[in-house]
Amino acid sequence: MSKSSQKAWQLLRRLDSDPPVNPGHANVTPDQIAHQLIQNGKTNRSRIKMKINRVPELETYQLSSPLNLKELREAIKRCKTGKAPGLDDLMREQIKHLGPKAENWLLKFYNQCLAHKQIPRAWRKTKIIAILKPGKDASNARNYRPISLLCHLYKVYERMLLNRLGPVIEPKLIAQQAGFRPGKNCTGQIIHLTEHIEEGYKKGCIMGTVFVDLTAAYDTVQHRKMLHITRDFDFTKTVQTLLENRSFYVEFQGQKSRWKRQKNGLPQGSVLAPTLFNIFTNDQPQPPHTKSFIYADDLGLTTQAKDFETVEKQLTNALKDLSSYYKENHLKPNPAKTQVCAFHLRNREANRKLKVTWEGPRARTLFPS
Repeated sequence: MSKSSQKAWQLLRRLDSDPPVNPGHANVTPDQIAHQLIQNGKTNRSRIKMKINRVPELETYQLSSPLNLKELREAIKRCKTGKAPGLDDLMREQIKHLGPKAENWLLKFYNQCLAHKQIPRAWRKTKIIAILKPGKDASNARNYRPISLLCHLYKVYERMLLNRLGPVIEPKLIAQQAGFRPGKNCTGQIIHLTEHIEEGYKKGCIMGTVFVDLTAAYDTVQHRKMLHITRDFDFTKTVQTLLENRSFYVEFQGQKSRWKRQKNGLPQGSVLAPTLFNIFTNDQPQPPHTKSFIYADDLGLTTQAKDFETVEKQLTNALKDLSSYYKENHLKPNPAKTQVCAFHLRNREANRKLKVTWEGPRARTLFPS
């Protein structure tokens, strides 16, 4: 895994005993899949009450100062090889072997993009490859996972911006969020959750946990809300440049869809997208008597008490607070895939299941995992 995660996963797939399933020719068109991606990002505009004034031209010094050759080489060095190209057909291997003259020209070009807050049109266009999710019905356009292919030169530019923004953004993010942050990862969150469970054992408490699932989390990020939030981080103009006027097409079974305009959502495959999503959800509530373990769009919400009834009540109230937050920010929770479970050492009540109600558009009792 430390040398090549791609080769490691390929080996694991070959060792899998389940034979690969060939869905054959799917009775779905690229246009249907593209239309479904647009539907994922649709929001109710009537709920948007914020006022977005003219975007200020001045931003933090970390972004306004020219980029240098050291930053460019560091960004190129961190690019992984073996990745499919974007619409410009430029491979990462080609970028990694640029000579001094090409590097200086590219640096000058990036600085012009930064100074004028503009990027090439090709960087705003995305090629999406649709892949059927395992075990899903091939005739349903919702069951396809979009793999976005962006231009690698655009990703290098994003990497340079992210390296500058990191020290500014990091202190402002909530401590519960561990997704795509230095020194934090998914394994760390699992360890913290395990330690929290063990603490409950020592106290003789029952710990209830709800693992919240969001539908198409990145696709539902509302651009106007995103620009409003980034004012606190002082780089609104740059974010607006990267998000506005984006378009994509879907390629599936050798066919291409029509070009579609992406009015909402963060570009899949973007270097900055995970950090922007962390910023977008940085104000999510921390309900009383609960503790959150967050990794990107995945949330584990826990509470501890001496009896099952208190645990159920506290989790239900916490989900009610989250429902209001999701509605206000146009995020789409999925109660059907949200799971709830209990951790305790009471053998007599080993078969007792938590009854937690999700108060959303339709009240729903969550199923234990």
